[in-house]
Amino acid sequence: MFVSSSTIDLVLASEELAGSTISSKTPASNHGSEHEAIDTVFDTSVPERKMPERLLLKDAPWNEIKKQVAAALETDPIGGTIHTRRIGSWRSALIYRRTRRHWSSGMLGS
Repeated sequence: MFVSSSTIDLVLASEELAGSTISSKTPASNHGSEHEAIDTVFDTSVPERKMPERLLLKDAPWNEIKKQVAAALETDPIGGTIHTRRIGSWRSALIYRRTRRHWSSGMLGS
């Protein structure tokens, strides 16, 4: 006597994928095959990622930044390491404030 058995060949890769199943059904026609297809629909919406700001350093107004750093240095007494740190923080703040961002509204002409 011949006994036939069948195994469903369906594997969901993760709990997230299993949880995003919208529908799963077999089609009405199987075209005479002993195997049946399973139509499964998943929610594949991907959340929008926020990209970090990127400075366009090649377009920075370097002459204005230099002038503002020089003006800040005139008001601060020279004092070695602390002075060097202040220059670095001024420079970073000025560059950040004065430089356009990648795909900013300024790039679009508005």
